[in-house]
Amino acid sequence: MQNMTSLPNIIKGIMSVEGVHIAVQKGAPAIILSNHGGRQLDGSPSSLEVSLGIYEMAPEVFRQIEVYADGGVRYGADALKLLALGAKAVGLGRPFMYANVYGTDGVTHAIELPKKEVALDAANMGVADIKAIDPSYVRWVLSPTNGWLG
Repeated sequence: MQNMTSLPNIIKGIMSVEGVHIAVQKGAPAIILSNHGGRQLDGSPSSLEVSLGIYEMAPEVFRQIEVYADGGVRYGADALKLLALGAKAVGLGRPFMYANVYGTDGVTHAIELPKKEVALDAANMGVADIKAIDPSYVRWVLSPTNGWLG
């Protein structure tokens, strides 16, 4: 596909450290960690869980290419954790689909909620500038029974 355009190809749907390494080796300028909202396989890991694995096993990836994330992001705290790990941006989808049932007012409300959550959660963490967030703001613990805990 890259030979067909001068635009960058960004790979969406990366769900493993191995997939990230392949994308880097093939010269992808960016990736999107995504389980496509978990629709494809019930119980698939969230993009946050995949990010944690990448941060643990290959943290250099976040400096080598741009990493974006979506899938399973429901709250401002989810977005902050992904940004702290090194994601450049975080996408939300399902909350807006549900909010659309209430029309423009519902979607407007769905936009305002995560904005407020990010602002409040960042303030509670002592983050004055969201661009300055890094992994030191969150203590990551691997639970032997349930995987990653933030």
